[in-house]
Amino acid sequence: VRYWISMNARIMMVSFQTILPRRATKKVFYSWSIFLFSVLFLSILSANNALKNDEVSMGTTILAVRYKGGVVVGADTRTSVSGYVSNRYAAKLTFVLDRDIDEFVTYANSDDSPSASVDASTCVICRSGSAADTQHLASIIRTELVSRQLLYRIRGTVTHVASLLRNLLANEPSLSASLICAGYDGELGRGVIYTITPGGTVFEEKAWAAGGSGSTYILGHLDSCHP
Repeated sequence: VRYWISMNARIMMVSFQTILPRRATKKVFYSWSIFLFSVLFLSILSANNALKNDEVSMGTTILAVRYKGGVVVGADTRTSVSGYVSNRYAAKLTFVLDRDIDEFVTYANSDDSPSASVDASTCVICRSGSAADTQHLASIIRTELVSRQLLYRIRGTVTHVASLLRNLLANEPSLSASLICAGYDGELGRGVIYTITPGGTVFEEKAWAAGGSGSTYILGHLDSCHP
């Protein structure tokens, strides 16, 4: 790749010398030099972040599988912008209900909370779509759940998270997000999986859910193993 880039750099420099007239000023020469250096730098950066020989561009894949005591979730870690891999180690699983946070908020409130006898719920949002939009949604949900527990002493559940996500996506159709909301619901006493479409439609899945542009590679395997 470096040899290809160096060859292209030489070709560009030759073209640069033939295109410019001899009476070109130094200002024009420096401007073109900066432009060519920027193109070369971006080419090297793109080559370093391109797919390896043994890698396949499959897109985002998020997955949630329910078992007797809860839910197991998983996701890939590669964030891409068109054909450019911007981050190989991105976190696409965001916890919005966590037992550590629940214990802290419960300790901040009085001990006679009406929901103290209910097990704390855990919930994670599996994010696919626009990274900025999904991070924004997860931040809003986490803040809303903590505020509700502090002000009204109401513990959030997986169903609450799915309902809040549905309202946000329905009211803001410009957001690009396809989500899986999964976790242990303390009120129901079992694992729960919801899929939320970009339009805000919510479906509860009984056994498993897969999403993202790369989910087509795993859907056939899941259908054959868990029909």
